[in-house]
Amino acid sequence: MADGSIRETFVDYTYQPLHDLSGNRNGVLVMSFEITDRVRSRQLLEKYASELADVNIQLSKANAELFKSESRFKYLFKEAPVAIGLLRGSELVVESANAKILEVWGKTEKIIGMELAQALPEIQGQPFLSILNDVLTSGKPFFAEEIAASLEHNGVLKEFFFNLVYQPVKDETGLTSDILV
Repeated sequence: MADGSIRETFVDYTYQPLHDLSGNRNGVLVMSFEITDRVRSRQLLEKYASELADVNIQLSKANAELFKSESRFKYLFKEAPVAIGLLRGSELVVESANAKILEVWGKTEKIIGMELAQALPEIQGQPFLSILNDVLTSGKPFFAEEIAASLEHNGVLKEFFFNLVYQPVKDETGLTSDILV
């Protein structure tokens, strides 16, 4: 109560017996050390550690939910009854492709990770790469009905007609980062 107010203080005491020259105990030496700052620091660390543990638990739960949601999305994407693919970035890298679109393209999963122009070299000179680049730069979807495409199936170039949608996928800044085909 130095300033007239009561405050909680922590003190560490050490007791040491005192002996006279004959070895008889004749007193006790009491030493005290104020350790309030050390105790408060430890309490604060314990509080932060507890809060951090709570945040880690919440983060683990959120990650588990995210994993579950992502797994569900991947399953729906893969098992969709329509042809779906995802092209990433200006290089139009085949990020994902379900079995239906691989069948339409006459390709296998080996094209995942390849640029579309490499995965489907037969589309060079056809309008698709130009249209995809327009979707990427404009951010506007493209729709077509009964559009002709020449695709190679089993080493033979065949003409097909498709109804298709190129849907821009935007990032957190609103720019088109991918295209859903």
